[in-house]
Amino acid sequence: FACHWLAGYVFHVIIYPLVCLAASVRLTWTNWSGLANEFETHLLAPNDWCHLWQLNSRLAALHANKTRSASYALENKWEFLKASKARDLPVSPWLELREIVLKHKNEEGGLGVYVFRSAGSGGDWIIQNKLSNAESIQKLLPDDAPLSSFRVVTGSRKSVPHTVRTEPLAFDGDEAARTLLSQEHFVVCACFRAGRSGAKTDHESLLFDVSLELGKLGVSNSNQEWYVLGIRGVKELIQSHVVKWLSPPTSLAIQSTDEDSQRHHQSQLFRSDEQIPRQQHVHPDSNVVLTGTDLSSELKEMTRYALLMHEQLLPDVPLCGWDIALTTTGMYFLEVNLSCNLFMASFHR
Repeated sequence: FACHWLAGYVFHVIIYPLVCLAASVRLTWTNWSGLANEFETHLLAPNDWCHLWQLNSRLAALHANKTRSASYALENKWEFLKASKARDLPVSPWLELREIVLKHKNEEGGLGVYVFRSAGSGGDWIIQNKLSNAESIQKLLPDDAPLSSFRVVTGSRKSVPHTVRTEPLAFDGDEAARTLLSQEHFVVCACFRAGRSGAKTDHESLLFDVSLELGKLGVSNSNQEWYVLGIRGVKELIQSHVVKWLSPPTSLAIQSTDEDSQRHHQSQLFRSDEQIPRQQHVHPDSNVVLTGTDLSSELKEMTRYALLMHEQLLPDVPLCGWDIALTTTGMYFLEVNLSCNLFMASFHR
């Protein structure tokens, strides 16, 4: 939003194109021949993680407004947990309590006393025991890392009107895309959020791409600087982009859909040569190499349940982002996000 139409006009006509040009120059720093194409993409069809998130958020809002689907009520964490438990689906357990009282051990005079009423009793709070990472996950992380989850995104063609859904799909010989979108529900992408040392949640994390084909962790990315508020956030954002400007760009996105590009993508995703900085393979707090870690059996179970839950709970929602944790007591779905962030994961475009 702009405080005045003139300010909005100046931003869109002058400032935004200059920012797009600067980003395009950085990406083509070693090969200027692609500058025009990069500039056109950034200006007219941006495909970075933030724009894709905005696009999906608008899609979800438009779809919810047009269809008035009751499925969107499951964006509420409590409604999601109740609906899933009623179908005996693996969601994080909660305590059947009316209220809990938290009291500070030293404060007196009525200070330091907090009362929380549970969602099941008309309150706002879901009261749960703290979950811990499974051994297979914890060994990759520092000892004091938070519960670190996977984001698995699934799509549904049932969100498309039946008259359109029954039309033949044309993909110009791209059998991978044809196979993917011929399914009613399909997996779009996945990533692992490797929590940082001392963090309370995995919102402070490195984002390790996951190969759906190989079931292995790829290299990591980070957009952490976008989540820091205030002056410190501006400082970190500038510092991060200065570092990225001075570093050779590495792209993990699929630029084409032919088989050769798919194989190239996989080689880029799991290569371990000097062209990718070591910090993209290693967790900086545990000093453990995560890239190449085989989680194929766990991924198979997560995607199986994600597709099942999409079909049973929200069949008409276009995209669902599932937060899934592998814990010491089993696999649990923590919540579902309907205007979901892809967290920089690779997907078939």
